[in-house]
Amino acid sequence: MREVVQRKCTFKGIPFPTLTSLDPFHEELVGEWQNMLGHQLPALPPVQSFLDALPEFFDWLAGQPRPILVTAHPLVRDTEVIRAPAGAIGFGAANGPAIETIRFAAANRLCVDLEYRDERGRHGNRVIEPYSLRRTQSGDVLLMAVRADSGEARSYRLDRIFSARATQRAFSPRYPVELTPTGPLSIPARETRASGSVFGTGFGRPRARVQTPRTGPTYVFRCTVCGKEFERKSYDGSLRTHKNRSGQDCYGRLGTYVRTKY
Repeated sequence: MREVVQRKCTFKGIPFPTLTSLDPFHEELVGEWQNMLGHQLPALPPVQSFLDALPEFFDWLAGQPRPILVTAHPLVRDTEVIRAPAGAIGFGAANGPAIETIRFAAANRLCVDLEYRDERGRHGNRVIEPYSLRRTQSGDVLLMAVRADSGEARSYRLDRIFSARATQRAFSPRYPVELTPTGPLSIPARETRASGSVFGTGFGRPRARVQTPRTGPTYVFRCTVCGKEFERKSYDGSLRTHKNRSGQDCYGRLGTYVRTKY
């Protein structure tokens, strides 16, 4: 990567970027952080979390080895990681947006406010650090996480999640973050247990197996400049050249996630 950046800088006649080269722009960056990015993201990470990550980024850019997190989440025995960027979510449209919110938060190292019903039927919220989605040998899909308040490792069954909201509370990963930031997850549908799901017809009653549409979900993104909406078959907010609502060329090239259509 260093060689590529160096060639581009040489071609443009500019010096190789360093952390200190950003010092003159520090005050402007902090002051305009919300104005520049607040309208483009579901939840804007605090500017300090971005600044704290810059030294590691520039070390990587300069060719220095990055520290590798090798300690796995302690509750991962007899499970398989779910992160393939293909297919469609098999638990229906109800918790699809929650999964996308969790993945966004994980990629940006933000805690998640999770609304959840536990195995005893107790319904409530907890703030967590999201790390991974895993399938157990019995077929359950689990969100591997850490409670932000206590630091204790936890797992949450996906079919018991009501909703998820990305917070502005940043976290430093304790374990490898294995959630892919883009692309629909491949989680095949399975028969729901007799205990039921919060998305079924009621607690304690079985529901019919969810049939995933063959075409998969469609993701809707809104241009951050002109507000025009675009549909995508993959979770990718990059936009090509397009016209705004007035028929003029729009310079927007990034769309924010709006909703998922099934």
